[in-house]
Amino acid sequence: MFPEKKIVNIWLNQNGFSVINNINAGKNRVIDTLAIKSSKQKPMVQHIEINCSVSMQPKSKRAIAKQFNNNEIEKEIKKFLKKHLGYTPKYQKVLVTTSTQKIKGIKIISFQKILFEVTNKLDMQNYQDPVIRTLQLIRHVLFEDPETLASLVWETKHPTKRQFLKTLLGNKETQTIMQKKYFESILLQILKESTLSKPEKLAKQLYKTYKKPSRKKFLREFINLEIPKEKPEYRSLQYYLKR
Repeated sequence: MFPEKKIVNIWLNQNGFSVINNINAGKNRVIDTLAIKSSKQKPMVQHIEINCSVSMQPKSKRAIAKQFNNNEIEKEIKKFLKKHLGYTPKYQKVLVTTSTQKIKGIKIISFQKILFEVTNKLDMQNYQDPVIRTLQLIRHVLFEDPETLASLVWETKHPTKRQFLKTLLGNKETQTIMQKKYFESILLQILKESTLSKPEKLAKQLYKTYKKPSRKKFLREFINLEIPKEKPEYRSLQYYLKR
């Protein structure tokens, strides 16, 4: 079984589904996964196909649709449900994929979402399954080493690095941490090397940043700011304003 299918199976089990894999539908057709969730009223049934690619390149919509909308496949699913449930309930068609495409009549679930949820729930117990063990090592070893994790992100050539950083900095918890005194020097260095180092742009942003009661205080402190004494030719701004 491919790792991605194993991960999807774990996710389905975590969400209360029983899973049947690789159902033979004849003529070289195989149903990836049939997931059934018991209910007091009627069970939830899903026909799931998995299309994952590290290159993020999906199959064509037509090829994917054939995996669901095929007489032999639909006939086999109904036959299977009739045999094990005693009747043939309506079922949902679900595609688990790494792409963002949409296909009419088929529910799309992001494999990235599934991978995150499965990995995030793994505790410290000693798992024997190689796929689960690998995810556990990533979760509790790689992610616990900030320098290695940062290297993994920044050494990749994937174009989403900028979006990753933007998302990270937009997170409220990240912003709370960055407000600590420890990060002041880093923030100042970023400011010096950014386009905000231009006086006119910085002035506008500072004006927007400070609320009305704080603006006067900021201007007063700025005006009274003393230039370092090692340069005696400079005087305080207050000196020039009084002239």
